[in-house]
Amino acid sequence: GSRAFGIEPYIGVMGGWEQFDNERNHGIPQALNADGSLRNNYRLAGALVQGVAGINVPLGPVFVGAEGNLAKGVSGNINWEYGAAGRFGVRAGDSGMFYGKVGYQWVEFDHYSTYSTGNTSKKQYGDITYGIGTEFGPKDIGLKGITGN
Repeated sequence: GSRAFGIEPYIGVMGGWEQFDNERNHGIPQALNADGSLRNNYRLAGALVQGVAGINVPLGPVFVGAEGNLAKGVSGNINWEYGAAGRFGVRAGDSGMFYGKVGYQWVEFDHYSTYSTGNTSKKQYGDITYGIGTEFGPKDIGLKGITGN
């Protein structure tokens, strides 16, 4: 397995779907028409292609780390997303881990309608992001160390 102390860099490419809340006084402000009515056809959701890079520092059975991400929207009105986060957790097996993550994420929308005038322009929103996750490498899922350590 990996050393008990050191630096473990990682990179990844992902695809996925993102959807944001669009409710009064919660989440991203509502997209309104010039007359104040809600824009029903405006999609605060879409498919993304995302790159992520980071490092983990194992400290015996636990680890701490940091990562950054950059995503490009390929459908809907999400243009770009980017952010940074810290990770902390427990190592499991040769390359597995259970972790928590907290950071800050920015999202830029294409032609988001301002809710006071109905004008269109690019709008950017940012807020705290957090979550939990798990990762397991090939050896931990029974592939007999196909990739080495």
